[in-house]
Amino acid sequence: MCHASQITYAASHLWADSKSREWSANIRPLLQCTDSSRFYPGGQGGADYGKALFVGNAENRDRALVESALQMGAELDIYGRGWEGKARPDQIQAEHVDNADLRRLYAAARVTLNDHWPNMRDWGFMSNRAFDVVASGGRLLSDKLVGFPAEISQLMEIHYDVRLLLGNPEYPVLLECDVDESMNKAADYVLTHHTFDVRARRVLGDVLNYLDL
Repeated sequence: MCHASQITYAASHLWADSKSREWSANIRPLLQCTDSSRFYPGGQGGADYGKALFVGNAENRDRALVESALQMGAELDIYGRGWEGKARPDQIQAEHVDNADLRRLYAAARVTLNDHWPNMRDWGFMSNRAFDVVASGGRLLSDKLVGFPAEISQLMEIHYDVRLLLGNPEYPVLLECDVDESMNKAADYVLTHHTFDVRARRVLGDVLNYLDL
């Protein structure tokens, strides 16, 4: 397929580099992004209700990050299907949350958990939820992705240590009063570099450049 295409993208630097070499192709990294009309800071800021948040179904797959949170006894609110018998009834808030409410949930949560299918983790595909959470001014705790650029992790203030769920004072980023400023800087970064508009401009620019227009 790549050989028949003039311009090819992949939402992972690692996968794009690897397959470009394997297939003698020119695959360009173009990461997932957020909808800036839906996810942005404002309305609620800081850890208003002091709990961790997970939005997603239990499904028939590895949810190691959520399972770690449950085993640690972290204060966790879950929105999604299939969690009966896996989480306490008081932790399961609803099977569905409207997209219009997600921004406020992400911003108000102490930290939002974000996990990936194993092949996404192994190939460095960061989910769009990560960009949505950070764009909303929320704090993100993710599982570790192979090959995801460390610089982007730092700019997005992505955390990878599950001990953050327990509010260990060793991690003042969750406790200091200037956390809102830090999260707003991360949100500004995402809203400047990782939106649908930015992606569209990149694709359009590449096409125009390819056509020498």
